[in-house]
Amino acid sequence: MFDDAPVAFIELLRSSPVILVSLLVYVLCTSTILFLNKRFKHIGLCCYTVLCGVISNIQILYPTQYEFMPLAVLLGTVVFSSTFLATDITTRHYGEQNAKVTIYLSIVCNIFFVLNMLLMLGHKPLETISMNKYTDALSLIFIPQIRFTVASYISFCISQLSEILLLRALGKSVIGHNIALFTSAIIVDNIVFTLFAFVIFNDGSFTTQSALEISLSAIVTRLVCNFLNTLVCKLFVSRSKVV
Repeated sequence: MFDDAPVAFIELLRSSPVILVSLLVYVLCTSTILFLNKRFKHIGLCCYTVLCGVISNIQILYPTQYEFMPLAVLLGTVVFSSTFLATDITTRHYGEQNAKVTIYLSIVCNIFFVLNMLLMLGHKPLETISMNKYTDALSLIFIPQIRFTVASYISFCISQLSEILLLRALGKSVIGHNIALFTSAIIVDNIVFTLFAFVIFNDGSFTTQSALEISLSAIVTRLVCNFLNTLVCKLFVSRSKVV
C-alpha cells in the first residue's frame, strides 16, 4: 500500500499540466528556503544549497516540455534557480563571506557525492535479475552526467560569485536586485554552462541546434524563476530582521 502511494502520486502529477508541476517544485523550494532561514539561519541555507547541487545534477538528465513552449526543458533548472535566492538571502543577512563559504562547500560536497557514487558502481554487483535492474538504473544516472556535472560546477561557482559581487555593487533596491539576478542567474550561468557542456565537453551527442534550444528554454524558465524570486525577497525576506 505504502509502496504504491508514490506511484499513484506520480501518475496524478503526470496527468496535470507540466508547468503546474514545476510551479509546485518552485513553491517547495521557496518554502523550504524560508523555513530553513528562519529556523536554522545560515547553516540551513548552506545545507539547502549543497542538496540542490546534488538534486539539480540528477534532474538535468530528465527532459520535459512545457505547454506554452515548443522546446525541450532539462529539469533541475527550477531547483538550481532557487540557489540564487538562497545565496541572495545569505549575502543580505549573514554576509558575503558566509555566502562564499556556502558556494565552496557546495562544490566540495557535490564532488564527494559523485566520486562516492562512482566508487559504488565500481563494486562488482550480485548477479541477480533484481540487482542488475538497480545497478543498471544507477549507472544510467551517474555515468553519463559527468560532463554536465563538471560544467555545472564551473558555471555554479562563477555565476554565484558574480551574484555576490553584483549585489554588493548594485545595492538592495528592486532594480538592483533584478539586474544582479538576471546577470548572474541567466546571462553568466547560462553562457558558461552552455560553453562547457555543449561546446568544450561535447562528445557529439548534442547538435548546435539542440544546444541552443536547451539554452533558450533554460533562459525562459529562469526569467520566470527570477521574477518570482524577486517577489519572494520583496514580500518575505526584506521584512525579516537582518542579523
